[in-house]
Amino acid sequence: MKQIYTMLLLTLVTLSAQSRTVNTVTTWWGDWSTKGNWSLNRLPQSGDSVVIPAGYAIVVDKNISFTNLYINVMGNLTLQKTLTLDNASTVLVPTGGQINAWGADRTKEIIVLGGVDKFNQTNSSRFDGFGIANSISSTAPNGFSLTSLPVTFSSFYAVKNNNNVMLTWSTAQEFNNNNFEIQRSTDGSNWNVIAVIMGAGTSTSTMQYSYTDKNVNAAVMYYRIRQVDFDNKSAYSIVKTIRGSEAAPVTKVYAASNAVNIEFNKAVAGNITVRIINANGQLMAQQNFGQSAYRITMNTNGKGAGLYVIQVSDNQGWSESTKLIL
Repeated sequence: MKQIYTMLLLTLVTLSAQSRTVNTVTTWWGDWSTKGNWSLNRLPQSGDSVVIPAGYAIVVDKNISFTNLYINVMGNLTLQKTLTLDNASTVLVPTGGQINAWGADRTKEIIVLGGVDKFNQTNSSRFDGFGIANSISSTAPNGFSLTSLPVTFSSFYAVKNNNNVMLTWSTAQEFNNNNFEIQRSTDGSNWNVIAVIMGAGTSTSTMQYSYTDKNVNAAVMYYRIRQVDFDNKSAYSIVKTIRGSEAAPVTKVYAASNAVNIEFNKAVAGNITVRIINANGQLMAQQNFGQSAYRITMNTNGKGAGLYVIQVSDNQGWSESTKLIL
């Protein structure tokens, strides 16, 4: 069993390395902020895969933040300051890996991911793997809980071509994922399973999937994906709508929980800028996002009720604007 687990772990590390630049800790004990402690002789950057091998340790000696960072803690990660990550990031602690608090000020020795504390003063000073923290794991002291880690969807698109609907989706990571059920509905309430696509099991690299629903003639069709674990637990994607021959917009924009939510119906290259403009044409808020993934969310920061224009652009010539009541 131990041999099987070791092979699985090596596979996970290899898959991650294939899609990212790997920067490995090269000291048995040293500061994160010293570039000589890293295999690339530079500090980690957003988008990297950071590997801390067994028998090696690195100390987060300054407050640092990253986007889309993958950290594999096979050795020791010690927190003297705060490590801040975004929702696209993942921290994997395999069996034998450790996360430690420095012990000088526990309120600052934390891991924040997507605005949520995954490791803080509510934890004991030492966490031993196995565990994963990502955008759908729980909150500290259970921020590395496995109980809420089925699949992280990174995209789901539905595009009509003549009478066919091409469904494509991708996952940023999968844990014990058995299969995907593709479900279709004509009213948005009653769903039928039209296909089953097998999942990757467990993976930390991006996985791509697709299915074509042929000869679709209904005026309106709804699609969603049900992801099923090996233990039969399941979760659903967002719902995509196809309306006859109408050209679908790239974005679906809606307000919920004091935030503007934007879902993409196809991949958009480049960084994304979201602007909130009031009825008088004044720019009320603006935020940049590193990628146009599955869904992005922008807090409205207490904007007054009223009609606004939500403009989404890739800063390369493409943009869409949607009127929205907040």
